[in-house]
Amino acid sequence: MRCVYHITGLLTTTFFSLASTTPLAKSSVASLPLPVTELQFLGDKTWAENIAVRSNGQILITRLDKPILQLLDPANQTAPITLHTFNTTTFIGLLGITEITPFSDVFYVALQTPYTAVFTKATNYSNAIYKVDLNTFSSKAGILTSAPTVSHIADVPESVLLNGMDTLDPEHILISDSILGQIYNLNVATSSYTIPLKLSSMAIPPNSEAHLGINGIHYRSPYLYFDNLGASTFNRVPIAPITAAPISDSVLLVNITGPDDFIIREDGTVFLCGNDQDTLFMWKQGMSEVVAVAGSNTSTVLAGVTAGAFERVGGKEGKRLWLTTSGECNCGRQERGEHFNVNELQRTRG
Repeated sequence: MRCVYHITGLLTTTFFSLASTTPLAKSSVASLPLPVTELQFLGDKTWAENIAVRSNGQILITRLDKPILQLLDPANQTAPITLHTFNTTTFIGLLGITEITPFSDVFYVALQTPYTAVFTKATNYSNAIYKVDLNTFSSKAGILTSAPTVSHIADVPESVLLNGMDTLDPEHILISDSILGQIYNLNVATSSYTIPLKLSSMAIPPNSEAHLGINGIHYRSPYLYFDNLGASTFNRVPIAPITAAPISDSVLLVNITGPDDFIIREDGTVFLCGNDQDTLFMWKQGMSEVVAVAGSNTSTVLAGVTAGAFERVGGKEGKRLWLTTSGECNCGRQERGEHFNVNELQRTRG
């Protein structure tokens, strides 16, 4: 992602009070696509990969073009604060991020070692999970005055591409491997992990040009929701508490071309980031297909949209959806980046 954007009116009663068994009625799509506003431009040839929101509303961004974690404060106009720069020899960037419990201000991030164009490891370094405790962080006027406490939790040497991440319970986090098509269940207290899920619905399809399988993941008890970029699917599987072992087979919920990460709103509405299509899609239980709600493949307004997270107001989910992007691409190169702020999906350019 190069930017962070926001969407306003995304959660309006008119838009989301539709019967769950039918797609959007014609009268409901007149205002689509939703307008987008850019909150912050991170610079050319940058890639904002994932996003999390603190209970105070500040935004955390993982960067894939370099191994840094950044903070944006939507309440002011200061430049992004780099919270921490990880070892640039060992790691090329960050991907998934999750808060271990609400209001804890303790986050875990996935760090990626160098890889080739077809997503094979290019070094003998190990992917890893780090803890970032923001309880020791402070800033003034956009300047870091006290750093967060960063600590190594675990190496995951057999992993190839750690990607999506979510919290299972206060001691366990789940991480997807987009190449091996499996889920790691990491005990953050002991640094030990298991591989409870390796399903065919998570694997890279044969002859897929995407070279990626499972991507984003989100846990909503008892289900683990996940999408598969190569298979163009959005799925769920019921899993057991603590162990994350599958209780039954996974189920296909809807098809969507090349999904990246996704967001599940409190009412169950799902917003899926169509990175290659530069589009944000929406889906609700009972709908037979996704609906494009912002951006398009003929516009750069959501160029390379990668992930999203709702704002938090008083610690609760708000009406703004913040989105990160990887920017426009030309022959595989990021030519420009952009960001979105989520109150009205406004856009500004750097």
